[in-house]
Amino acid sequence: MRPTAFGAKAIGFCGLLVAAFFVSPYSNLFFLQIAFLGALLGAGVVGCALNVARLTGRVHEPRPFAAGSVDAVLDGELAGTRRTTHAVRIELVLAKGVRAVLCDAVEVPPATIVRVRGGLPPLPRGIHPIRAARAISTSPFGLFRAARALVAPPALVVFPAPIDLPGLRTAGGLAAVAASFGESPLVPGDDVVASLREWRDGDSPRSVHWRATARRGQPIVKERDGSSGDCVVVVLDRRGDATRVERALGEAATLALAARDRAEPIELISQDTHLRFGEGGAPIDELLRWLAGASVLPSDAAPPPVGPPRALHLPRRTRAATPARALTEVQALPEARA
Repeated sequence: MRPTAFGAKAIGFCGLLVAAFFVSPYSNLFFLQIAFLGALLGAGVVGCALNVARLTGRVHEPRPFAAGSVDAVLDGELAGTRRTTHAVRIELVLAKGVRAVLCDAVEVPPATIVRVRGGLPPLPRGIHPIRAARAISTSPFGLFRAARALVAPPALVVFPAPIDLPGLRTAGGLAAVAASFGESPLVPGDDVVASLREWRDGDSPRSVHWRATARRGQPIVKERDGSSGDCVVVVLDRRGDATRVERALGEAATLALAARDRAEPIELISQDTHLRFGEGGAPIDELLRWLAGASVLPSDAAPPPVGPPRALHLPRRTRAATPARALTEVQALPEARA
């Protein structure tokens, strides 16, 4: 507990009255003022401490959200005690002194759970550790500030701001992006089954092996090889110019969000990384977390694995001029000089 700015002024004024009490002949008047302010400060300390005593709560972990987003929200809850808790606000402290207020002046009735929701300021790409989460109150008089620690997630995941890809506006799904890129990132599989396993939550009905399910009397799904199946494969090269790499990360985030919305698998290949997400792999949110923490590598770093022939390469490759076009340009040079 510590005094607020208003409380610090009140304490300073009380100190001036104490000094005036000893140097002024009007000691009775100053004594009454000192007694009144002392009682007010004491009641403020006790009331503020009791207001948040035994108050508990938590801040729920949000899904990854885009960098610079103004729509990101956090959900939390406060559990009331035996008495009403007045004027409570929830404050998050992030790295580099960034603060976010989820709610302000919330009243928590006795033995009641109050759910709150608040917005977050726009944040850059990255994984932002949460230094502290507190329930703060200055009730009853605004002279002192008491805080209670809340349970909070370890960090906020902010993935790159998505970049619009025209191919995603069509009904072709991720395959339509290939046409807009001039590539064919879909790796057609031959439905090769690596193994069979029991059904798990989140498995696609398309993966059910019906014959094995009928024999065993319980749902059995096909476990495919990570490189098989109709899966978009993205080879992400993080070397070189930071602007190009950041744009490539944004395009990869767009593909990841589309894969999550359409329940399509996606495979990522990058330096020291080769993972499958979606059906048969890790959740798509893990891909967004990886994109949030991905770093730009120097130009002399090792290149990523080549990947399959039809992989989608990011940053986008610049197309070289065809031999016929180059020959035409060379033949046109003497005519231009003439």
